[in-house]
Formats: sequence, C-alpha cells, structure tokens
Amino acid sequence: MLKVICWKWVQPNYRSKFNQKHVHILKSMLERNLDMEYDFLCITDNPNGLNCKTMPLWDYPKIYLPEKRPNCYRRLRVFEKNAADWLNTDTILSIDLDVVIVDNITEIVSNMIQHDFSAWGDTAVNTHYNGSFWTLKLGTRSSVWDEFDLVQSPKIVNRNSIVGSDQGWLSYHLGGDENKITHADGILSYRLHVKGKELPDTAKMVFFHGNYDPQSKETLSEAPWIKDYYFE
Repeated sequence: MLKVICWKWVQPNYRSKFNQKHVHILKSMLERNLDMEYDFLCITDNPNGLNCKTMPLWDYPKIYLPEKRPNCYRRLRVFEKNAADWLNTDTILSIDLDVVIVDNITEIVSNMIQHDFSAWGDTAVNTHYNGSFWTLKLGTRSSVWDEFDLVQSPKIVNRNSIVGSDQGWLSYHLGGDENKITHADGILSYRLHVKGKELPDTAKMVFFHGNYDPQSKETLSEAPWIKDYYFE
C-alpha cells in the first residue's frame, strides 16, 4: 500500500512555522483529492496533538547550515536499502506541508508510483527535482543514502550551483533522467507560476516554497482563493 509521508519538525529561527493544525489540513486535503488506498504518516519531532499515525524523527545525518536555510538532509534516510522494513510499505509519497491542493491528484499520483522514483521538477535552474513532492519505491535508489557523505556531499551540491539540501543531493546524484512532473501537469509554484495572477483552471496543487506560506496573512491577502481549499 502507498504510504503518504509528511514531515514536521522545528528548525530554530527558520522563517516558516508549521504545527499540528497544518498537518491536519494536509490530511484533509488529501482525503478530498486522492482517491486511492493509502496510509498517512507524519514523521515528526513532536507528535503532541496530532490525530494521525506518527513516527519519531531521527537526528541524522546532522549537518549544520545557516539557520534560515532549509535543512532537510534527514529525509534522505528513507532511501536506505531496508527502509521498507521500518516504514512497513513498499512505496511512499513524500509531500511538504506548504501546499494547497485545489483539485483531484489521483491520476498524477497513480502515474508517479509506476516509476521507481518520480518528482516535481521545474522550479530552479540546475536543480532537477523539488523536494516538496516525490514518490519512491523503497530500496530502488539506495545509493542516494549509501553514497551520501556528511562533509563532501553538501560541498558538491554547492559547487554545482544546485539549490537545496535533500533535493540538491537528489538532483546531483540521480541526474536529470528520472521521471518528472511539471507545471504542465498542474503542479505549480506560487512564487513562479501563480503570484499576482488568477489561479489557473489547470491547477492541481500549489506549493508555497521559498518565502511564502499558505497560512500567512500576507499570502492570504494576495491570494484569497487559498481559503476555499486550505481547511480541515
């Protein structure tokens, strides 16, 4: 069975703050827009108040980055060869909390999980995959984890002008030939595709990566349509 995983932890002084309410909103949006059998799991450093299945977040690989930069290297552990054993599934969908799902995504997810690895992929130059939304058949890309080096891998990503932490390593290590979905499939970046415009009729999901969050007063004033979709 597909396991849908979201992640919630506190990164000190990071610009975005997410709590149990935002996990519940994501869970509800998926229930309204994903018509297939799946388990929902939140991997977190604080399960208090969550009304879903949870798993404790591990604290490695421990890499120190400037506080205001997203630091998601810990998510790479799901690429372990034996991850299916401790996640109790064979396929996962990883999805970030900063998303508004505006239409049914069943066909998109169904197509993604036919591939060993599939990801959203058109948001940054030199960066093939965005870590906000991807699927994996567990155990099929174990070299992502096996060949990750605490010191050298982040340096390699930076030298190649690749954006991000976990998505940076995925982009460098896997190259650009994995299956990708793009804005043409209705997966949009608020910053790149929607800000200052009407929500396109073709939109399925809008991710608020970067300096925007769907729950912020500023973003809600710019995009009042959010409240029509972003609720428990």
